[in-house]
Amino acid sequence: MDIRRRGRALAPESFPDPVRRRLGNLDRLREVWTERRRYGDRSEDPAVNRRSARRRVEALRHLAGVDASDAGGGAAEEDAFLAIAEDCRSGVRLTPEYFEELVHGAPDFSPPLPAPSGVGELLAEAAAVETHPVIRAAHLFATCTEALESGSAQAAGHDPATGGPPPHLRPLPWWLAGLSLLRSDLPPPAIDLNCPPPPPGRASTGIPDAPAAEFPRREAAPETPVPAPRAGEDRLTPLVLLLADLETAALRSELTRLAHVQVGARGDSGRLAAAVHRRIVEHLRLRCAPLHQVLRELDPG
Repeated sequence: MDIRRRGRALAPESFPDPVRRRLGNLDRLREVWTERRRYGDRSEDPAVNRRSARRRVEALRHLAGVDASDAGGGAAEEDAFLAIAEDCRSGVRLTPEYFEELVHGAPDFSPPLPAPSGVGELLAEAAAVETHPVIRAAHLFATCTEALESGSAQAAGHDPATGGPPPHLRPLPWWLAGLSLLRSDLPPPAIDLNCPPPPPGRASTGIPDAPAAEFPRREAAPETPVPAPRAGEDRLTPLVLLLADLETAALRSELTRLAHVQVGARGDSGRLAAAVHRRIVEHLRLRCAPLHQVLRELDPG
């Protein structure tokens, strides 16, 4: 199946109504966040700084049941997340070679899962699908998870019972989902500490109608556990819903932060607009005395 056909198969219209409603709500929240962010200081993005990376690594280790005291491993995972974010800023092309290098260079939990040959081409194709950003991120997450499962099944002597966390709780699928969303000008998804992994051999198949709890609230666990991608036409539905909820939580957290930021006319065209405004006012004051009096009556400032 080529990329265009895959994109049509993964179009939002092909998903159930609850998915489309959730994505529509997310798009409206994204518009508010984009507009609000134009007037803030964007010299450093708190969604992808070192503190954010550390919080995500700790949350993922908690979900996977990995010892959080492994400081060296945590630092390597933080560096990998920040490197991916920097690649997004610099506009690195998502080629098969890029994904091959990323898969074989990104840190993994112990023991690491081997990836099958040709995984870079699979991931590059998944990252190029034309659909909603959250659906594309879920598709990339699922493709990576299935590749890791295939690689571990093909590896000689690999014992699933003692092979560490399952593929969908490894760092790489989550970092790739974040990569896809960052490339679409969205923050990486939140990772909820209270989201339990699914029971062995089972996956969530329900479609929740209640919104997820706002990040970083931790009073109650969300209704949808982290789903392992399933075979079949609807394998992405639970994952799309989960990523939509986690992305909504990330956007709400960003909006809460921006609400306490001092704002001003500092958008992309703020300096040009301010200069044009000064010149217009100067022209009116020097050459349009009658109009200047009218304007003074309308606005003394």
